[in-house]
Amino acid sequence: MLWLVTDVDTEFDHVRFSGKPRYSGDPGLTEGVPHLLEFFARYNIRATFHIQEQSDSEQSILLRYPEVYEQVSKHGQEVSVHVHIKRADYAARKSEITAAVNRL
Repeated sequence: MLWLVTDVDTEFDHVRFSGKPRYSGDPGLTEGVPHLLEFFARYNIRATFHIQEQSDSEQSILLRYPEVYEQVSKHGQEVSVHVHIKRADYAARKSEITAAVNRL
């Protein structure tokens, strides 16, 4: 038996490019995730998809691309909340994480 542990950091493409996208749209989400799901299904690979969520609706995968979560869930893959918290105080962190979890 072969075990493969896979994590997928599911976030907006511009995050990787320091806020300066090289192209328009989010093809990593709209094209890449479906391809990964098909590949994982073909080879019976289990993965955790860390879906980016923020209290700011512009940074919410669930609000901007609900089909990403629906596809991941439909394929039976695990989902976790992935947040980018730039402030160090506990209240701000709790607020961001709570907003993200409540959207699930």
